[in-house]
Amino acid sequence: ERLLWIEGVRRYRATLLECGAGIASTAEIARQMRRLGVAARVHRNGVDTALGVVSEGARRARGSRLRKPGDPFVLGYSSGTTTHDADLALVAPALVDFLLSRPEARLILGGPLQPPPALDAVAGQVQRLGFISWDRHPARLATFDLNLAPLVEGLFNESKSSIKWSEAGLVDVPTLASGSAPFRESIDHEVTGIV
Repeated sequence: ERLLWIEGVRRYRATLLECGAGIASTAEIARQMRRLGVAARVHRNGVDTALGVVSEGARRARGSRLRKPGDPFVLGYSSGTTTHDADLALVAPALVDFLLSRPEARLILGGPLQPPPALDAVAGQVQRLGFISWDRHPARLATFDLNLAPLVEGLFNESKSSIKWSEAGLVDVPTLASGSAPFRESIDHEVTGIV
C-alpha cells in the first residue's frame, strides 16, 4: 500500500510539472508548487450543492431536538482515513482530563481512527462508529456538541484545508481546531469556532 502511495505521489508531481500551473486548496500547497517552479493560485475547498442540501436537512433535524437536563455533552471526531491517528493521540491527554472531570460527557470517534491507549482510562465514555458515506456524515456531525479537528504540527498538516470546520458549520456545530494556517484563516476565534 505504501509503495502504491509513493508511486502515486511521483505521478502527481510529474503531472504537475507538465502542467506548469495549478490551483491549490491551501497557501502551503501553493508555496510548495511554486518551489517546484509551478505557478499556483489558492482556491479553498468548499462544499457542493449536494452536500449543502444534505447538511441543511441534518441542521434542521438538529435544531428540532431539545437538549434535556442530564443529556451527555458529545465531543466528536470523524476521519475518513487512518492518517489522523497521530492527531487523535496528540489531544488524548486533554480528552481524558475532560472526560474524567465530566462523567456525563461522551466522545464519539467516527471512521477508521485507532484510539490511543490513553483513552482506555475513559473507555466507557468513548463510542466508536464505523466509516460512513459522505451523504450520511452531516447527520453524524449534527449529533456532536463540539467537533474536534486536531492536527499535529508539520508541513503535511499545514497543507490540509479547513474542510472539517466547514462541514461542521453547515450543521451548526462549533469546531475546536488546532492552530494550522487554514483553520486560523477560516475560523473567527470564539465566534465560529475555537482555534
